[in-house]
Amino acid sequence: ARVDVLITDYAMPGMSGIALAEAMRAMHPGLPVIIASGYVDTTSFDRRIENAALLKKPYQMNELGAAVEHALRYQGRREGTSSVIPHAAERS
Repeated sequence: ARVDVLITDYAMPGMSGIALAEAMRAMHPGLPVIIASGYVDTTSFDRRIENAALLKKPYQMNELGAAVEHALRYQGRREGTSSVIPHAAERS
């Protein structure tokens, strides 16, 4: 099966979202990754996994859609970078 984008939560039982992303990237190099998290301090996520976006919870459907669109559009073009996608309350 083809995987276009991986969306995972950071905190999961048994395996973190970053560990899952690393395992999936081993099978699908360059796979776009979006990691959702409700943690307030996101500085610890910076560069934990290259070319990944952090989607801060709570998020709206349009924010999820924008994150997916961004991940698909820029896959493989952001070497060595990570990005944080703020939720609507932070943009207000």
